Amino acid sequence: QISKMLHNYSNTGSRREKYGYEGGCPSCDEPLETQLHFYRCTAPAMRASLTESLQLMEETLLRKLIPNIVVRHFMHMVREACSPTSLPESTMSLVHSVPRPARPKKPASAPKLY
Repeated sequence: QISKMLHNYSNTGSRREKYGYEGGCPSCDEPLETQLHFYRCTAPAMRASLTESLQLMEETLLRKLIPNIVVRHFMHMVREACSPTSLPESTMSLVHSVPRPARPKKPASAPKLY
């Protein structure tokens, strides 16, 4: 599932819509369900499931002896990203479309003086 998520192949409404199926969120009335919508859906059952999953994630990280301050800051960022009032999805998609900087060219070697 993680591989599907990373490569944007999750079974979301936007993906189903490409094959002629309905693309809306089954939990709320959002017309187009996207991968990001999974984490920002406002349906009570989805919010409860997300809250439970984030709590389990935090407990697991702490059991792995990751410093408390790191876990707290990381979980704060995850919860902020999952907030329905966070950045609009169109802004989030820009993160993935930023081109990589060009590799610096190797400096021309100085001519050899014999």
